[in-house]
Amino acid sequence: MIASLIFLAASVSASFDRPEYNEVGQLKCNGDSKDPWFADPDDCACYYVCQTSANTAVRMCCHDGLWWQQETKTCVYRQDFTQESIDHCSGLGKGPGTTAELREIFMGRCWEYQRFIAPVMFKASGIDCQALFDSFAKAFVGMAPCGDVPPEAYDQLVEASSMELPPDTSLFWSGDYFLAQNIANRGQRMFTLESTLIGYIMNDLTWCGQRQSPGINFDTCPLFATCENHVMASLWVNALERYAAQASGVVTVLLNGSRADGEAFRNNSFFAMHELPNLSSEKVDYLRVWVAHDLDVPSTETCETGSLKLLAKIAEEKGIGYECEDNPASILHLMCVDHPLNDQCTAPEVMKPTRSTAKATQNMAKSTRSASTATESEIEPTKSTLKPTEISTSS
Repeated sequence: MIASLIFLAASVSASFDRPEYNEVGQLKCNGDSKDPWFADPDDCACYYVCQTSANTAVRMCCHDGLWWQQETKTCVYRQDFTQESIDHCSGLGKGPGTTAELREIFMGRCWEYQRFIAPVMFKASGIDCQALFDSFAKAFVGMAPCGDVPPEAYDQLVEASSMELPPDTSLFWSGDYFLAQNIANRGQRMFTLESTLIGYIMNDLTWCGQRQSPGINFDTCPLFATCENHVMASLWVNALERYAAQASGVVTVLLNGSRADGEAFRNNSFFAMHELPNLSSEKVDYLRVWVAHDLDVPSTETCETGSLKLLAKIAEEKGIGYECEDNPASILHLMCVDHPLNDQCTAPEVMKPTRSTAKATQNMAKSTRSASTATESEIEPTKSTLKPTEISTSS
């Protein structure tokens, strides 16, 4: 899953109604007999011509190198568009198509997670994987990949797959996907979204619908988050916001302190836009930030500098305590497993805590554990604390 979500404006194709189908499966006109031409929302090189007598629309495309311009209702050279529109159009239909055997993979992962990954959490009651897939398919099959599928289209799917996670086990991340998953260890230490049922099922899959039969596009899908209400981004937005709203106790976020752009906390990341705003000060004792620094890449930010100060301020404004630590020993040990001969891994200091802690507001009174206890159990296994999940059966 991509860690940043930026919706690009689509001035090329934003001023028209999305075409609809009539009862016999033909495209209908957009309802404006004075404007029989309208752009294809999923392909900037194509447009529709309305045949008013039959109330149907015929799809046509410009010659190579040209895109349809709705304002002038002509095909024009790509360089005549704004860079923002060029970026948007270049992403449409350029990614891989829907993952082959999507249903089989979905069903297999669903049952595998319940039977082998987290059986304790589903001991009391399991989830019907076929019903779950039906909810998923209902949200996107037959829909255009851009604009037709808002986050709320996945409400039933996300609700039905929800899990009750133990306190102090939620791990958010931005810019360090693989390290975050290593720390979480599929829920044995902590839980990232990818460690939950819905995240485990959907991770690394591609899917998009189309209005034409068979309703699913197996050839090509728009690149991730290149349009508003992108069919895949909408699901992750919905799942992330619910996941964040459920977090309780000590909540941990892993950030990359060696990013090339210099910002460990970015205000256009999934974490900043969809997770942080949904953390509840009533449930969360404090936010524990781990800033990881790559072993062979110079650090660009630490707890004391740059964007981390902004994160501390946001936490304070939300009434949530804040603690930040650079390269905790437990994180460094995990990185050294993969790079045991690195200088930082062979130095004697690697076995000692190397702490650079910046504390902002301390809303510690609510916590049932002291700060030292929270630190000592940073990534201890939580398997013994797992409880049977309470699964909603509402649809």
